[in-house]
Amino acid sequence: MRWVPSCPAHWGERGASNAAMNACVRDQAPLVWRAGPHGAIDAAMPDLPMALTGVPTHELEQLLRLVHHQKIELPITPVSLAFAGLQHRSAEIMQSLRGLDEKGARAVLVAVLAERKQA
Repeated sequence: MRWVPSCPAHWGERGASNAAMNACVRDQAPLVWRAGPHGAIDAAMPDLPMALTGVPTHELEQLLRLVHHQKIELPITPVSLAFAGLQHRSAEIMQSLRGLDEKGARAVLVAVLAERKQA
């Protein structure tokens, strides 16, 4: 059985204790063990909130600003999110914005922000 940390800051890190990785303040998602090929449990994936519900409004506004001013590479990738300082939200953002062009990403972000401000 292989343990994979859910915190992106620890991906690929070897030799660190489980306690040190679990104590990371950036590790907000609990681990979920998933079955690999042939039924073996071989990896852990973070249990992420659905869509963009876990991303704070100010970070969505920051991302929309980056898209509007063309300061982020589109379609959005984990690397472009890291350059924008949003690497800690890459898994959640990529669930909803993967593969979208500028118009699509802008439409999703505007819709989510409008829905939040309406509530």
